[in-house]
Amino acid sequence: MSDITLAAAGRDITDFVRAWFEDLRAGGGRMREFLGDMPGSPAGDMATIYLLGNVDAARPDSSDEELLLYAVLQIGGQAYRDEYGDDAHLFDWETKWEYIEQCFDVVNGLTASENAQFMVRWALRRSRIRTEPEREWDRMVWEGKAPGERAAHEQKMAGIMQRELSAARLFDPDIDIDSMVMSIELDKDS
Repeated sequence: MSDITLAAAGRDITDFVRAWFEDLRAGGGRMREFLGDMPGSPAGDMATIYLLGNVDAARPDSSDEELLLYAVLQIGGQAYRDEYGDDAHLFDWETKWEYIEQCFDVVNGLTASENAQFMVRWALRRSRIRTEPEREWDRMVWEGKAPGERAAHEQKMAGIMQRELSAARLFDPDIDIDSMVMSIELDKDS
């Protein structure tokens, strides 16, 4: 690991990120099946999903460090997927660390407002009106399950949306989310 400072939204979170990463590298975390070296793994290494899934930022009491790391991996990860298309280059822990550094580079190459807007757009994409095939999929998934299970899932999803909005406010505390919701134009396939 290099000795660079990992900062986002004007906050140095290097120590937090290093401790989080070292825990994962030592075998901690969840979703290890997303790493290509595990029995039963999906085809290929899904390291970006694994890293993002191990940032526990959806709780109401998530720390600023958790929210910022989540946002950095979300924003930088999108830039990575746009450039490379998949996780094929993240085959070992050294390249996973380089990926994290690249994510911080992407975030720090944008303005606070651009980072905040990305996170709000991401939240809006997650909450958009669902298409008929998506609604049909939902019906199949929830058919025969107790109503309480779906309610718990919906509550979890609301917490996830709040995570994106909380992260956006860390980048730009004055962001007018309501105005963005009223004026933003989402991509057709988002």
